[in-house]
Amino acid sequence: MRAFISGQAGVAVMLDGDRAVSIDVENACHVARGGDEWPYLLDGADDAYELDDVSEQQVVSELDLAWRKDRSLHLTLIFLDQDTQEEIRKESAGFLENLLSDERVLRYILNRLHVAPMPATADLRGAVGIARNDHPRVDAILQEISRVQQAIERSRQAWELLPPDLFGSARAKESFGFRAVEEGLFTAMSSNSEIDRTVHSPADIEVIKRWRREIKSLEHGTERRGNGSRSDPDTTAGRKKMVSYRAIAMGAVACIVVAAAVVLAVGTRPVEASSPVSLGTSQPGFQVVQASLTGLQHELYGRTLIPYTLRHQSKRTAERLFVSGQAEARAGHLEHAATAFRDSNASFPTIAAKLNEAVALLNSSELVRAEKLLDSTLLDADQPGSKLLKAAILTNLGHICRTQGRFDDADRVYSNALAIDRESGYRGGEAADLNNLALVLFSRGKLVKSLQGFRQALALAEEAGDASVAAGSRRNIALTLSIFGRIAEAERDLKSVASYYEGQSSPLSQAYYYLVYGEHIYESVIEAHFYGKDATKETDEALAYFSRARDLYKSVSNKSGEALALMAIGQGLFAKGQLREALDQYSEALRLTDRIGDVPGKMVAYRSIGAWYFGTKQYDLAILNVERARDIARGIGDLGGECAALEELSHVTAVMGESEASLKYINAAVDVALSSGDSFVQAYAYDGLGFLLYKSFHKNTEALAALEHAYDLFSEVDSPLREGTRLLINKVKRNAPPEELSTDPLPRPRLPQ
Repeated sequence: MRAFISGQAGVAVMLDGDRAVSIDVENACHVARGGDEWPYLLDGADDAYELDDVSEQQVVSELDLAWRKDRSLHLTLIFLDQDTQEEIRKESAGFLENLLSDERVLRYILNRLHVAPMPATADLRGAVGIARNDHPRVDAILQEISRVQQAIERSRQAWELLPPDLFGSARAKESFGFRAVEEGLFTAMSSNSEIDRTVHSPADIEVIKRWRREIKSLEHGTERRGNGSRSDPDTTAGRKKMVSYRAIAMGAVACIVVAAAVVLAVGTRPVEASSPVSLGTSQPGFQVVQASLTGLQHELYGRTLIPYTLRHQSKRTAERLFVSGQAEARAGHLEHAATAFRDSNASFPTIAAKLNEAVALLNSSELVRAEKLLDSTLLDADQPGSKLLKAAILTNLGHICRTQGRFDDADRVYSNALAIDRESGYRGGEAADLNNLALVLFSRGKLVKSLQGFRQALALAEEAGDASVAAGSRRNIALTLSIFGRIAEAERDLKSVASYYEGQSSPLSQAYYYLVYGEHIYESVIEAHFYGKDATKETDEALAYFSRARDLYKSVSNKSGEALALMAIGQGLFAKGQLREALDQYSEALRLTDRIGDVPGKMVAYRSIGAWYFGTKQYDLAILNVERARDIARGIGDLGGECAALEELSHVTAVMGESEASLKYINAAVDVALSSGDSFVQAYAYDGLGFLLYKSFHKNTEALAALEHAYDLFSEVDSPLREGTRLLINKVKRNAPPEELSTDPLPRPRLPQ
């Protein structure tokens, strides 16, 4: 019978003909395995080895020994690491002391500790202090290793100087190196002990002799090379190679974990994609520690022994890169953050690293790259312990879908995230999901339902103590109320949101603060404009905040945020009469939204440009741009945006004296509003229809019916805009002559994001 055994995996697989049976080290139960199944049990286990013609009892015994060897190596690395907490190091020493009572385990550890000198990250002196009084076996190993550190370094350097031709090839040297570790040759070389020549071939003896000569040469401080190979490098090459080795050996580290498995969890998840997802654990006491490299370098072991050590080393490297990525993200260096997370994943693949790289790309407005990475990461997240990470992936996919105008897809992935968070009991995540689903409703022109959703999200976020989600939901409530004309409430909420972000240090959070506080100030500009008051001071103040937000968004390459700020600046400049400058802002916003694929943002930019041409009496160009906005809204299913564009087209054509065209547009707006099912969108459309029937067609009866219906609908959402409708109703009832149509459109509030 053949068997494959791995201490890392804690599994042995016995093969007898076509029959495969696995044994687990924990319970020794036999489990029948298919021929295509059992290899996966050893997947990633770099210590697996094969035995021929063995009995079941021998397999069980070998598995137990392999497992104890592997655990001893783990404990040794933990014990030697200077960054591990002292209590954990003491506990590791106690377990290690018991395991070292087996001479085979003791020899296994010594053979590996003699391969390379201790790097600076190892605390050998501290380890000796811990072991001295209570753990004699551990202390004996440490004393020996401490005594021969220089000899270990010379032995390793001498090995590096041995040319591959001496072995026949580089691969042959690699194979010999593996045996040299297992058979204790590195230990013998560094301790200058005798080697049993009877167990080695003549070729092996020649290698050992040459190796000893190189060690002697290093001991005498010379760089003399022997004449045993036609390809020996000259002394200059020898010096270069030793320097290269020293740089590798002293900088190399390995990583291991105290817990049996690495579990990545999410502490918090952002409402927007602006925060990195945390790398953490759901297992108390989880440790990722730094320790010495106790095997040969990759060129020596290739794919046999060293990948195991490097794999643990990679965990530490991956964690360091992950932390670096988080720091870069907080500093607003999103390109560097994405690179760090990508390198972390390359060192040791994790879902969290891939997710955070995608978040950094998304915050840099790299929507296509971010979506591709998130899609691939989603496949990895279908495993136990990854539910919250999966919800985070879905959330950010939803942001991309919504930004691209794919509202059905956004609704689907947000709903899936909601189901996961509810099942997991993650209340903050549930609140974020509700907020995101409300954003989809808003994007579809269902403003009243979206307001209900934002309020539900806010209540849950406050209950869960999630201030970030609460702030996002409160801002969305404020901007919706602003559209409803409830300016005082919107001002109050925006000021509250701004105060939350004011204390945040990251450039993205600061940009958000300046944008939101500018919106807070601009609410008073809208109100003043509505009542015909001067608001120059407030406009200048709002512009200063919007400009600062734009600069911050630009500094981190967040083009979506930059476009928002540009459109806000354009509105302020237009209100001040700085028309050319306003158009420049709108045009740049259009260019950015088109470049990154922000479809709803592109629609708003076209409407803003259309409003600019209308305000400057260039009506044909106004129609052209607003029609573009209408077509985009229709294409993505934004009924509110389509209705608003149709109302604007009706207004432009009415001013141009094209009454029939104007009526056609407003009737179309009413039809779209009715299909939306939203009372406010309908109110706005009926108000426009009533005014047009009164102004251009003198159909007072039909006008009165439309206006009274608009008044009732405005009242359903407690909109102060109904007061303007009431004044118009009174005029119609008095049969007063209609006023001239305004050619100065009111600035519209920005959309929730």
